[in-house]
Amino acid sequence: MTANAGYHAYATGDVLTAAQVQYNLQNQTTMYFATASARTTALSGVTVEGMVTYIPANGIEYYNGSVWVSISAAVTALTTKGDLLTYSTQDTRLPVGADGTTLVANSASATGISWAGPTFAAGKNKIINGDFGVWQRGTSFNYTGLTATTYTADRFSIFVNGNGTYTVSQQTFTPGSAPVVGYESQFFCRFATNTVGTSTAGYIFTQRIEDVRQFAGQTVTLSFYAKADSARTIFGVLEQNFGSGGSTTVVTSFSTNTLSTSWTRYSVSVAVPSISGKTIGSSSFLQLAFQITPAASQVLDIWGVQLEAGSVATPFTTATGTVQGELAACQRYYYPWSAFSIGITVRQASTTQHYANCSLPVSMRTSPTIAIGNATGASIFSAASSTATLTLTANGSNYNYFGLSITTTAIGATGYAADFSSGTATISASAEL
Repeated sequence: MTANAGYHAYATGDVLTAAQVQYNLQNQTTMYFATASARTTALSGVTVEGMVTYIPANGIEYYNGSVWVSISAAVTALTTKGDLLTYSTQDTRLPVGADGTTLVANSASATGISWAGPTFAAGKNKIINGDFGVWQRGTSFNYTGLTATTYTADRFSIFVNGNGTYTVSQQTFTPGSAPVVGYESQFFCRFATNTVGTSTAGYIFTQRIEDVRQFAGQTVTLSFYAKADSARTIFGVLEQNFGSGGSTTVVTSFSTNTLSTSWTRYSVSVAVPSISGKTIGSSSFLQLAFQITPAASQVLDIWGVQLEAGSVATPFTTATGTVQGELAACQRYYYPWSAFSIGITVRQASTTQHYANCSLPVSMRTSPTIAIGNATGASIFSAASSTATLTLTANGSNYNYFGLSITTTAIGATGYAADFSSGTATISASAEL
């Protein structure tokens, strides 16, 4: 059969030939048929590529030279915002990907493209230890009428109002029960209210992010996974603290979330004010604070805290993406030092006075404050003497080390090398904001 003739310009008075009627007009119209069988009968032996028909049950179809193809089926309906129209052997709908995923070329996919990721972006999440994997200070903390900020899990602190009693503790996920499939985090954080106290009682769970310039003038999204013993409310605020000698603190509130009894991800976005015209002093920070009103026997669990730029909560990642990286990020602010794990040699200035420089595993944010507890629990050993009774004091610090001054009963002679063990003494270096 001759192919359809395409477009033809007719002049007034032209007499149409049978071929022109057939190939310029009839074969190139949308022909109506009641059924597919009626079409088959009518067009038997005369079908040519490009014919178009309409059948109520089939919709509009075109003949591709061998079979009839549904135009309405070929153009797959897009049903959800973000859907894409792609092609395999015909036009195909590609559903929108999950938040944070990226469209990539994929030869194994029927359409040649697919959603992938999310890929890890270093520094996307400004919350350090958001998976509560690091607990250098301990794993359970009890508070009664606390009115000063105290650290719990690394980088997180708690401030308690009123005279209630509370417990913050490390909890372990049952294998397979972590809230993100494929992300088997080991720990989460629990807040338990033992007694409520006065009507003004409450507690605030915070993390200070170094440098108030973080996110200034941007939209940010806070996301976290949480559950509670019953419906409980929690809301977050961002505090732009301009440091010592800086401008007055600016507070911006997120909307309130009501927690359910099963792990659920919550996300809220807010515009962080600009710092234009502000004065920034030393040790400035941006503080994220969860504010919680306690109730009798209340239990609240939290995990996967993330604060990132933009108005969409992307899949959770830790700040550094690795276990070692997260530990090192925490140690920039706090490190509990132990001579057993590092080992130091003491320099003897006299038989009773000794000095030691103690290395830190990472450079700290600033010269740390050294805290010593149970100093008499430490020990010193010399080739010329056994363990000596001693007193222990800090002797300066820098980003990478701190000094110890050790006074003992007479031990050996000046110039002897001695080994120091912290024993039951506690020595910590803190450069928290």
